[in-house]
Amino acid sequence: MKLLVLQETDWIKRGPHQQHHLMDRMALRGHEIHVIDYDYLWKEDKERKIMTGRKEIKGAYKIFKDADITLIRPGM
Repeated sequence: MKLLVLQETDWIKRGPHQQHHLMDRMALRGHEIHVIDYDYLWKEDKERKIMTGRKEIKGAYKIFKDADITLIRPGM
């Protein structure tokens, strides 16, 4: 099954929350997981840039190292 998750905060820096546990476990069972998130903590970044490009991060697990989750962060 292919799943698309929309996360209103930073998938990597925030949590882990219930959705992290669920998506990691589903990825371990062979499901294809894509997460679109938002860099919520961009103001706290010391190298803050006015504009950032789109990023795609493979293997953006939170709980289990073997969970293959693709994180997509749109440019802003």
